[in-house]
Amino acid sequence: MDSIANRVNKLKERFPAGEPHVLEYAARAPTLSDAINYLREIYGNPTSQPSAWAKPLKVSTAPTDPRERARARALESTTEEDSKPEFDVSEYKIKECRNRAGCNCDNYHHEFERRRNPNKTHYSEIPCPNVFNGSWRAPVLCSKGNNCGHSHTVNEASYHPRTYKTKRCLKFDEGTCHYGIKCAYIHGNNDPIAAAWKRKMEMISQPKTSQPVSFAPKVSLASLIQRDEPPPESDLSPSAWTFMPTVKNPVEELNLKMQKRIEELYLKTLCSICYIKEKDTALIPCGHLFCSECLLQTVTAVCPICRRDFRDKLTVFL
Repeated sequence: MDSIANRVNKLKERFPAGEPHVLEYAARAPTLSDAINYLREIYGNPTSQPSAWAKPLKVSTAPTDPRERARARALESTTEEDSKPEFDVSEYKIKECRNRAGCNCDNYHHEFERRRNPNKTHYSEIPCPNVFNGSWRAPVLCSKGNNCGHSHTVNEASYHPRTYKTKRCLKFDEGTCHYGIKCAYIHGNNDPIAAAWKRKMEMISQPKTSQPVSFAPKVSLASLIQRDEPPPESDLSPSAWTFMPTVKNPVEELNLKMQKRIEELYLKTLCSICYIKEKDTALIPCGHLFCSECLLQTVTAVCPICRRDFRDKLTVFL
């Protein structure tokens, strides 16, 4: 078997424009053919643009012990952590999804959705020039990795504390936005989440002490929506960023639950990529559903959710 250094030299001959850290990452693939296919999807041909759905490289890290394999399979099952009833913007698209449910999920399913935790990693809302060049490319193209001070994905730029709820949602005005309270843009003229977030940022921007202010302010959005004045110091809790609608009586609580249930059922029929068109095409053998228009835009024959190769497409009616 070739060493990593020998593979890097062979890959460098095929891809002269490849960055050293990208070539070294690709050289750790199980076979040289897998590494070449991975680099083709990132760099493409000299006359083509990099694919927006580049297939993640599968590095041989599978456990050999049967007990470890059983534990790894257990992590793929659905957990309560991946299906929280409330929306916490500070955790949105930061953790990897364990059950691979792409529709309206709070966790990311591939590197193009991932967000770094702004409470742990300080970065700006400005896109990284190594990753964004008219369109978002693979985050691995940046040699600084997680230490980069710029945004690497559209979610990092849209849900950044300085850009979150600062621009108007055009899809909402057209009646085609289905993200609900999870949307990063302002919905209409009376968006309660946008108003609460604005008051929250104004309160944080006013220095009260000489202590440094946290990058991601820890103030509950729900507490700001329920009252007009800023909360006192005692209201600052670890449950920051979490938005829960205020319920005044049992009738409103029942209506809220019914409305949420209807929204969940409606979102299940929408494409997991655009959330606009209804699902009408299934991929074989994984069985994930998408709209035909989104599948026509994919360059590689891999599922956008599970990243597995598919052999055929099947038209379905929900």
